[in-house]
Amino acid sequence: MVRLIFESIAWIVVGLSLLFSTAHLIVACNLFSWNPRLNIETILLTMAVCISLILTFFIARKTEHISTVVVSLIVCIVLFVFGIIGFIDLYGEEYSSFLRSELSPEWFRISILIILFLPMLSWIYYPFRYIRKSKKNHF
Repeated sequence: MVRLIFESIAWIVVGLSLLFSTAHLIVACNLFSWNPRLNIETILLTMAVCISLILTFFIARKTEHISTVVVSLIVCIVLFVFGIIGFIDLYGEEYSSFLRSELSPEWFRISILIILFLPMLSWIYYPFRYIRKSKKNHF
């Protein structure tokens, strides 16, 4: 029971750290105009995103019980929804709240979408490995 609680808390914490580090990276590179800078802040944020993704795959390998699978599904869906929101440029030409001179490029928005979709791939692959193993042993 304690393991299930720790796994659920770990999914939530890692999901939030991935979401906040990605959002902060977007703001650091793209607040008023597309202006990426290679400084210590962006390097640390990129490392935080990579570490969060690695921890996501590690936690997904340990997820087995149905309650933690449901919590991980909710976290992955929330991350994917924020990835779609980040992919759609909300501050385009019709929105003039930030008065951007240059919008973020497509590759940046696609990479954010992929980063926030990777936990969903780990959720699809790892928690259901026992089903694949049972089908292998059955035949």
